[in-house]
Amino acid sequence: MSTTADPIHAMNEDKPGSQTGATVDRVSAKAHETVDRVAASAAGAEEKLRAQAADASARVRDAREQVTEKSRDSAGQLQSCVRENPVKTAGIAFTAGFLMAAPLRR
Repeated sequence: MSTTADPIHAMNEDKPGSQTGATVDRVSAKAHETVDRVAASAAGAEEKLRAQAADASARVRDAREQVTEKSRDSAGQLQSCVRENPVKTAGIAFTAGFLMAAPLRR
């Protein structure tokens, strides 16, 4: 028996005419090539996903800023309307409260 560290090669070295060692080497090389290709493909996919996530994050941030600005504008308009029409505002608030409480009284 041989002193080769690889058990597959060691098993087949004593057999005359055996090409198992060469076959194992070819299969191993192909497996390594395949793993390297898959790793390179996965790295490309990861870069693409990171870019898409960064783009989505920027769009969400922009949308949040727009919503915040619009809500501030709306709140400002509401405050100015309330200041200009305090009696009308009180009447609307009273009516809305009355209508919302009516079903609860029954």
